[in-house]
Amino acid sequence: MTPRKPFVFIRHGQTDWNLQRKAQGSTDIPLNETGRAQARAAVELLRPLGLTRVAASPLGRARETAEILAEGLGISGITLEPDLREAGFGVLEGTPWSESFAAFYAGTLIPEGGESFVDFQARTLLGLRRALQDEGLPLIVAHGGVWKALRGALDIRPRGVAPNCVPLSLRPQAESWIVEGDLELEAS
Repeated sequence: MTPRKPFVFIRHGQTDWNLQRKAQGSTDIPLNETGRAQARAAVELLRPLGLTRVAASPLGRARETAEILAEGLGISGITLEPDLREAGFGVLEGTPWSESFAAFYAGTLIPEGGESFVDFQARTLLGLRRALQDEGLPLIVAHGGVWKALRGALDIRPRGVAPNCVPLSLRPQAESWIVEGDLELEAS
């Protein structure tokens, strides 16, 4: 059971593969200069929220984003949470986004050398549970796929894509979660 506590989610800053619309998955692609600038700019958006700690995926693009944010916010250290790493897309990593990824997120495709969406979503929820254990308001720094796994499992509304380095504040309400922040809404 995931604790019903508020948290803030932010997707890592931009990478060159984001620009090229390539699937990164567990491949450790670094931030580019735009991604670093996005993280520095996000500090001002996060400052008024009263964040108390930072938990991040260990992949370099999320870890570096988290380090920039924590330093800018005056939060000492970050907690690396291995279960918040991006999905393992196997042979699809480094390829352009395609219909294969819709099939992955629908649970109808397990890429060769990758993981199933069901396993990925379960892993992501374990990571979120650990990140929400302590008191205070945590910042979760992770990936676009982690956002998709969370929003499905937690019935997060509205449904949308998490842009690079845009904070999304989440709070529980009744049986679902409310999101405040700028989502790129998906056509459906």
